[in-house]
Amino acid sequence: MNQKTLSRMVSAGRYLERCLPEADQLQVRCSYVHMELLDKISRIAPLLAEELLSGALVNQISISALSERLAELRSQSPMLAHAINARAEKRRTAKGLVRDLFSYLAATPLEFFEAPDGAVLKSASANVFQAPTAAVLDSQGDPQAVLFCKVGGDSRQASGVAMDLYELALARRHMARKVWMVFPERSEVLLHLAELSLWLGGSPLHEDTGWLRLAYFRDFHDRLTLSVFFENDSAKLLAEVESGHGRFAPHQLTWTGAAPERPDDLRVLGLGYTPELPQARFTRSYEEYLRTTATEETNFIKRLKIQDGLGI
Repeated sequence: MNQKTLSRMVSAGRYLERCLPEADQLQVRCSYVHMELLDKISRIAPLLAEELLSGALVNQISISALSERLAELRSQSPMLAHAINARAEKRRTAKGLVRDLFSYLAATPLEFFEAPDGAVLKSASANVFQAPTAAVLDSQGDPQAVLFCKVGGDSRQASGVAMDLYELALARRHMARKVWMVFPERSEVLLHLAELSLWLGGSPLHEDTGWLRLAYFRDFHDRLTLSVFFENDSAKLLAEVESGHGRFAPHQLTWTGAAPERPDDLRVLGLGYTPELPQARFTRSYEEYLRTTATEETNFIKRLKIQDGLGI
């Protein structure tokens, strides 16, 4: 099985899980392609998809019949179908990321977030500002970390998205000791944001391992793990930047203007940042950092040591 087929199967399974979260395995008698097609139909005609679901689930509706219905819907309104499909895809990815985050939080000791014996809070209301998805409290009930789920944007340059996310993280830094930006995968937006944190502060190479944590999900056998872009990754990125292969230049972090009557008389204003690269004093992985800074050898720390010994 190749990666593309596996991704299709996972997407189809997630659609079925959203529609019938309590479905028993024995109830599913169809191919994953049935659910994949129903998922696409639901983005254009959700009521029709709901109507077809029960028949498709037990293989009473063929793949070819679903394909014909989808083609018919697309032909009736191709522009609408494209727009709805794109919006739904992004929403679904964002919702999936939030679901993955809370599944991970439920299954992982909060020592991973440097909050042993702490607690998790989930956002419970709409806000007029960009709010974190979750917060992690330490054992005294003080905010240790706020976590944002960020998918990134395909319609904008990664540099612009990363700059917006950095300034969001900087603003929310007042809420907790650490600000986490969690992505569905290791992406260009994440790498641009990591480089910004090198230039402007907050990276793991800065004093006290910085305040900005960048992480992304990856599959490890049958479970989902959260990989943290830490000192080892930041040191490699720093070497790229210092060799002239960076994604940003310091002049990009300034504003240039001119008087309307003298357009050639340019003036440069700072944004309030002082771009300055740190030194790579340590090159630890995040798990190694947790092990070496732990004050107590808990079961979680023991597990990290075992995993390290096994090369995991």
